[in-house]
Amino acid sequence: MGIWVEEIREMIEKIQSNVEEVKKKHSDILSAPQPDEKTKQDLDDMMTDIKKTANRVRAKLKVIEQSIESDEHVNKASADLRIKKTQHSTLSRKFVEVMTEYNRTQTDYRERCKGRIQRQLEISQCTGGV
Repeated sequence: MGIWVEEIREMIEKIQSNVEEVKKKHSDILSAPQPDEKTKQDLDDMMTDIKKTANRVRAKLKVIEQSIESDEHVNKASADLRIKKTQHSTLSRKFVEVMTEYNRTQTDYRERCKGRIQRQLEISQCTGGV
């Protein structure tokens, strides 16, 4: 269990680090007049990595949860069980926080892209384009 806890913690930290990188890539893309394909590909790769890692974290948290449920039938008052529950709860909460931040980042990026497209449309309409 202890090894899993550390492994999950490291995966959550990896997701958190990738989310910060995604934010930077979003800013790079939005600030560039013509975003380069490498930046877009890097962004896609990071987002794929976040999804894969998140799925692994979910699976491991589920296994720990099932282990807790089976341990509860054997010994409800065990100190080890309380430790497992606390660790599971802490990891789950941290995972939810990181994924919520990732979703917020995605939503913010979408809104900023919409705003950019809207401004481009307004400019092209003012200059007689479209």
